[in-house]
Amino acid sequence: MDRKYIENWLDILKESWLNKDSNKAASLFTNTNFYQETPFLIPYTKYEEIAKEWKNINNQDIKKLEFKILAIDNNIVIVNWIF
Repeated sequence: MDRKYIENWLDILKESWLNKDSNKAASLFTNTNFYQETPFLIPYTKYEEIAKEWKNINNQDIKKLEFKILAIDNNIVIVNWIF
């Protein structure tokens, strides 16, 4: 994956998050078999787990959302989300 692809993907995720579209946000992870929100939480390894986690955005009241890509290593991306 190149940086441009990742930025576009993250922009779609950001838009989905701000619009509280949990289905669209979760759909971005259909080909993902590892998702971890922080290094302190157990990673999700199934799409169903990821989709369930993204349902939480429906209860969030976020006014502003930005991201910073910290690292890219093949198919692994580390992102810092700023609320």
